[in-house]
Amino acid sequence: MAWGIQMFRRFIERTTNRQASGLEGEGGENAPQPPSSPSKTFQAKELSSFVACIEASDNLAFTSTSSGRVEAKTGLTDCSVLVSADGELLIIPRELATDKPMKNERTKSFLDQTSSDFGEEYQTAIFMGNDLNADGDKQLNGFTSKGWSIPATTLAVKQSADSMNDFVEFAEHLTKAKKVSAAQEGFLAKKIKVLTDAASDTGKARSDEYKSMLNDAFPDHTVQLLPQRVGPLAFQEGSVHTTLNALENYYSHVAQLETSRWKAASDATGALGMFAKAKDQTVQRELKRRIALKEMMKKKKALEEHLAACKEESIKRWNDVHDAEEKVTHMLEEKIMERNRQKEQKRMERLKEDEKKRIQDAAVNGNMGTTQSEIWDIVSAVTANMEEGSFEPMDLPQVPLNAPTDQSHASNDGTLSESILSEDDTTVASSAGLPIVDRHDLEQEQALPELRVAALTADETVEDASHALLTFLSEWDVTVRSSKLAAETCLIGACNAQAKCLRTIIEMERKAMTERMEQLEHLEAVAYYMDVRADLDNYIKLDKTESGGYSVLGDEDDGGVAAAFTVLDDHVNGNLGIEFGEDAYNDSMTAEDMENMLTAPDNMEEMMDIFFKKDAGLGSDPSAEENGAMDEFEKSVALLCNLGQDKTSAGRVHRSTICYALNAKRNNEGEVPTMVQFEALCRLFSAVLSGCNAKTASSVKILMTLSQIFFIKDKDGNEVLVKSKLINHPLWLDDDLWDNVLYQDVTENLTNSGLMENFDHHSERTKTRTVKKKGEWTENTKLKWHDLRDSDRYDAASQVHAIVFAQLGTLAHTMIEFGCGLHRSCAFVRRMAVRNQLPISQRTMLLQHLMGTEKDGK
Repeated sequence: MAWGIQMFRRFIERTTNRQASGLEGEGGENAPQPPSSPSKTFQAKELSSFVACIEASDNLAFTSTSSGRVEAKTGLTDCSVLVSADGELLIIPRELATDKPMKNERTKSFLDQTSSDFGEEYQTAIFMGNDLNADGDKQLNGFTSKGWSIPATTLAVKQSADSMNDFVEFAEHLTKAKKVSAAQEGFLAKKIKVLTDAASDTGKARSDEYKSMLNDAFPDHTVQLLPQRVGPLAFQEGSVHTTLNALENYYSHVAQLETSRWKAASDATGALGMFAKAKDQTVQRELKRRIALKEMMKKKKALEEHLAACKEESIKRWNDVHDAEEKVTHMLEEKIMERNRQKEQKRMERLKEDEKKRIQDAAVNGNMGTTQSEIWDIVSAVTANMEEGSFEPMDLPQVPLNAPTDQSHASNDGTLSESILSEDDTTVASSAGLPIVDRHDLEQEQALPELRVAALTADETVEDASHALLTFLSEWDVTVRSSKLAAETCLIGACNAQAKCLRTIIEMERKAMTERMEQLEHLEAVAYYMDVRADLDNYIKLDKTESGGYSVLGDEDDGGVAAAFTVLDDHVNGNLGIEFGEDAYNDSMTAEDMENMLTAPDNMEEMMDIFFKKDAGLGSDPSAEENGAMDEFEKSVALLCNLGQDKTSAGRVHRSTICYALNAKRNNEGEVPTMVQFEALCRLFSAVLSGCNAKTASSVKILMTLSQIFFIKDKDGNEVLVKSKLINHPLWLDDDLWDNVLYQDVTENLTNSGLMENFDHHSERTKTRTVKKKGEWTENTKLKWHDLRDSDRYDAASQVHAIVFAQLGTLAHTMIEFGCGLHRSCAFVRRMAVRNQLPISQRTMLLQHLMGTEKDGK
């Protein structure tokens, strides 16, 4: 069957151009077409600058390169970068290169304490990618959006932009009011109240606008517009909101302002003019971010629909193949039956004629035995049945043993006459004259090869669609991260701008109204404790507890699901865990390999007993001349070491045999009897490791495990493991080796856990409960990641991340034990964490564990 499929695929390749033109009218126009894209990449151009920052941060982590900061205790490089509100990478000044004690206790933000001397651009900047602290970026920024869902984040950014717009409007009215009369100050207090009261008419009117915005950008969102969901700037428990309330109370007592001051403040270079400019920037940033997310959601929906349509088209094509095969089989059976009926009819007619002739011959010669024509009929019938593949028993005529032979057609010399020979030839010809039934013609008649080509093409279209969706999801992961980074910088910029404007207004009021100093001092005290980063952090924490505010992946949503789906796809297709790296072996057997195979002992498994055999006659002094057992022991050890470190293809077989022979001793022979045997065993381990490389990671895994099992006790009774003799072996410096070991561990855990099988009972392909037809030509029945529901996809990705996290931590700890050092082990963790898109919190946990292990070891 496999050969038939291979030949048919070759037939497809030879006839691709001809079939493409022939099938275009049948299925080419009706086949699902992929959604058009104006560019080759799915990435939204509105967030391209933030995407570049994320890629820069990941590259720094992947290569363990610092952007300027260094962890003071361990000397590890900090891979974080500093991003401005416009998505530009900022140079980290020397003052920000190391963590310093806080100047005061009013804020926990590192940037608030250090960036005030570097300008407004640094005040609105955000650190990202810090993996050396438990709190990560939050310790440097004062807040984090990790775990905050994209719809809720979008709502907060939009609300902040609207709040800034309201505040600009408030400032304009304030300026006019100060110039006209003090009577309008009450009106100004009401405008301030709009900023603080979500239950106002303006807040209620915007509720429908926000709802429409969310439904338009995120059709499947679960965010509810609750009364407490008013955005960070109107957050009642925030310091900015408290300051606004204090400002409202203050202006209710103000009667007069200095016009000149407010005129200067309303200029383009004044505080209000600068805030209006900041408001316009915030509105533009919010609009670009929302447009980018909306376009990406549309592309995601289009790709999902295209994949579903391709699957439906594939099922339809295969059903057509099955129906055509059944029809061809039915037609073939009917034609064979018709041919048999015609043969039987001709045979009966011939039998009747022969019977008449036999009766006539019997009357003349008195011969009632089997005639020569009957014998030829039997032979012809047997031949025809064999040609048709039928082996049914035949009814032969009963001939008495003493019956005379038929001499009616015999000549005088006993040979058959020409008449009977011509009669036989006519019989064979008549049998051969029946129509021949050929299944190939019937398949061509029903266009079955073309249907098979169309079905296979539909399967390839499904694979292309799934790959396109997977590519998009990889871009979507980056888009989510970039959108959160854009939201953080936008929010901190908006909050800083409004906080700065508030402080300016308060300062102006303080200078203008000395008679109201008591109220102004109270207002200034309130404003002094404004901490916008703390406000954002508190608001995000509260908003995440509301409906739709918590991200699907929780606080660990800064990783990605595309890498997890790639791991699952490789696991299902059998590609995960395949060893890669430079192969120093020659797959073909050379004369040297054959010689090594012949010189290898047949009892290599039994030779392992020399390391564990007690009372082997090995003295403590290896140089003793009378110790013959020692000489024989050393010869055996030298032979095994030579076989183990042989780098030919034969040596690869020998190493595998040695590893599995040693593995058989692990349960019963953990302790080595003598120091001579222990040192010889360590030499064997080192020799086998010297013959291995990245392509033989499975053998290296066995040796690493066994090196922690076999031991000898020293004079003090302490166990000395073989592992202690393998520290700093040159093989441990091969990064490809550790990569192969990790992927082998991951695929073993995926197989043992049955991760994909756990989702099969409620996957997309089992929802319809459709009974699929079985045949030679059928679609692949393995469960793929794109067959899972959306909720199950994130669950599966989380489980894959958990497996990679556990195996990565174990392997990194093993690297420390074998002398790879902290820096190499941390670089391995960072490289694999970025490659598998692990959340930065998991990467941080692994690095902290390694740093703690290094400190404990020292």
